[in-house]
Amino acid sequence: GGIFGNGYTNNLTNNEINASTGSYIEVDFYYGGGIVGFIGESNGNSMIQNNIVKNIEIRTSTRGYVSGGAVYTGSFIGGISGIAHYGIQFIGNTIENVVLTHAVDPTHVLQENLENTVGYIAGITSNNSSKVVEVVFKDNVIIGSTRNLLPGADVALNQGLVGIER
Repeated sequence: GGIFGNGYTNNLTNNEINASTGSYIEVDFYYGGGIVGFIGESNGNSMIQNNIVKNIEIRTSTRGYVSGGAVYTGSFIGGISGIAHYGIQFIGNTIENVVLTHAVDPTHVLQENLENTVGYIAGITSNNSSKVVEVVFKDNVIIGSTRNLLPGADVALNQGLVGIER
């Protein structure tokens, strides 16, 4: 992420990324966001609140690898977080003039249908079925931002706030 790599059950409040022209965050593989790459696994009291991400591009290319016969997924990017696990509340965050780009890099495509999702707030949310506390979105603002996706990419959920939900 732009500030933190990951955070478990933490509160992230009042952080701001206001980048210079041409600035970007390059996500090489898995999770990346304007504030944090990975956040979550909380009992519901973790808040991602009043953060601002402005004037930056967050980008990734299709990636994936095979290990022991298993194919691992591509990249998940979001304006605030790459992934949001259960129990996180996103409240009053602002994404302004942010470009979220998922670009094809044919040298790294190992298998069709690798997941690569883009969301204004989170690239992916994971609401663990054994947990009752889901990810919550409230009063977040998206201004002048765009999502550049692969042709045929997953349709984003919640008006583009989330790339994909599990």
